[in-house]
Amino acid sequence: MQAKDRPGLAEYLASFIRRLHAAGAEFAAIPAVTPHYCIRELAAISPVPVINIFDPLVHELTARSARRVAVFGTRFVIESALFGELHNIEVISPALPEIDFIHNTYVELARTGKPSTDGQQHRDLTALAQTLIRR
Repeated sequence: MQAKDRPGLAEYLASFIRRLHAAGAEFAAIPAVTPHYCIRELAAISPVPVINIFDPLVHELTARSARRVAVFGTRFVIESALFGELHNIEVISPALPEIDFIHNTYVELARTGKPSTDGQQHRDLTALAQTLIRR
């Protein structure tokens, strides 16, 4: 990801999908957002169809006539504006300290598998979302 090597990442993921296919899998799903950086390259070399998690997102945003969105996730996903998958939709970019905060909170939630016991993460992320809406 850091090297921005779409073909390399696609080949890496395809190697796992080939193993799954050999075991009988009929399709593949990558539930994380970040690996979708190479979704087009992966779909082209995968032995089975690959579910693109952006397809339903784009469909829903289009159906709702969304014009602007903000992305909360890892730094890479935020800074990529969802890898250019959102056509005709402006992706609002948080400021660098806000990106750091979102990234660190997201990573902590992923690492622990649970939110803070006092609800502070939820309150902080909600406050930041409200700040982005006002901005």
